[in-house]
Amino acid sequence: MAATGKIDPEKVQNIIDYLTKTYQEPTVETKKSFLFTTYHYTWILDDRLIQIVTGKKLEEQNLNHIISEKDKKQIQEIEKDNLAETHLYICSKTYVDQLKGKLISGNWSDFK
Repeated sequence: MAATGKIDPEKVQNIIDYLTKTYQEPTVETKKSFLFTTYHYTWILDDRLIQIVTGKKLEEQNLNHIISEKDKKQIQEIEKDNLAETHLYICSKTYVDQLKGKLISGNWSDFK
């Protein structure tokens, strides 16, 4: 299952806290690209893997030397929908190796 939505960061944290309390501490990975950082919270259970990918954060320190404040604001405006998206993945352990990190577009592209 893959679900994507614009969710208040406080609500995302509440879900992370609930899953941590219910199951265990997640593995947390920071994924950085040139412009953006996301955080992947992963719980590996007996029968499935649950992953939450937080909304993207613009890596302003990477941009300070190459683009202006005006350009940064334009990037934030253009990407505002993507910056606010949070993804939830629930995958049967049977299919994790076939899906995780294998898809480069669509709803499953952040499942890494």
